[in-house]
Amino acid sequence: MNTLDVKEIRKKLQLTQEELGNLIGVSRNTIINYEKGGKIPDSKSTILNNLLNENAQNKNIVNEPEAVYETGFDKKIAESKKEIEKIKEEILKFENKIEQDPTKKVTYEKYISSYEEQIFLLNEIINITLEAKKDFLENNEV
Repeated sequence: MNTLDVKEIRKKLQLTQEELGNLIGVSRNTIINYEKGGKIPDSKSTILNNLLNENAQNKNIVNEPEAVYETGFDKKIAESKKEIEKIKEEILKFENKIEQDPTKKVTYEKYISSYEEQIFLLNEIINITLEAKKDFLENNEV
């Protein structure tokens, strides 16, 4: 990867030097150095290429606006819901594996059960967080 590539990637991703640095785990000055011809370690070059490829496949991967939450409670709830969605995807993968190889059904069902327990616990966290938010808002009325 050459210096123009780094700047080109950054511009395609519509990122500042600091934002790109944060994404790949280096400082803004390091990005400036890369853009001026400094040596790019293979590990960072791989990350940059992956970012470019991911963005090409999914235009919203980097350009998606950051969510704004009314309270920290809302952020925790959103994070928990997002985690539940990821777990549901994993459950679907195991359900598909059961269809492909019914002989391993018992093993896969154990994984599914574990994931379902995680969903239950995350829903409990959401409910507790909602209660805490309600209490907080009631006690801090203006």
